[in-house]
Amino acid sequence: MLSSKCAQFFCLEPLLHGFNQGSHTLRDIIHELKPDICMLHEHLPTPANMSKLDDGFPQYLCSGTSAKSSTVESSILYGRPFGGVAILVSKHLVSHTQLVFASDRYVVAVVGDMLVALSWH
Repeated sequence: MLSSKCAQFFCLEPLLHGFNQGSHTLRDIIHELKPDICMLHEHLPTPANMSKLDDGFPQYLCSGTSAKSSTVESSILYGRPFGGVAILVSKHLVSHTQLVFASDRYVVAVVGDMLVALSWH
């Protein structure tokens, strides 16, 4: 059970247009606003670079997958990059967080008694 202090969440849902392009702005926003949950669209890293989310935002638990997994496994990457969703949950909420499902277009988690779902079409 979350204490009354944690009963309300501040959520942020930025569209990154790629980790390298959006991470600096996201870092500034996180530093200023200190959201409890960030729901990220189009973070774009390959599976090998998913750790950049953990490394770039150590005060958050990252749950998500790369939208490029099947492409990287089957061929060379070319063309416009695409997709990827992730949820960053503040580490003070980790003991109250459970990942339900993660794929390249959906991430679902439970934080306290709140269902947090993010999808990308």
